[in-house]
Amino acid sequence: MRLIAGTGRDDAIHDFQDALESHSWSWNVLLVDSEGPDDGQLFVRLSLPAAQKKSVFWMVQLMESWFLADIQALKLYYGKGFRET
Repeated sequence: MRLIAGTGRDDAIHDFQDALESHSWSWNVLLVDSEGPDDGQLFVRLSLPAAQKKSVFWMVQLMESWFLADIQALKLYYGKGFRET
């Protein structure tokens, strides 16, 4: 598994599109922060092929909170630089 983090939504989408071409044999997944309710235009704004919809997952506040729920794992990963507060 390879995880690539973009610095912003546009970078992440660009990286995802690159991965679709360069790693076509892999299951490429894009995690997108929805930044609000789905108005039915999110996929349109992403400019992704309809065939890729099953590989796009929308993060919501609950999911983002889950990432922060395991403080011990975060401490282990970030080491001394991690501030719990």
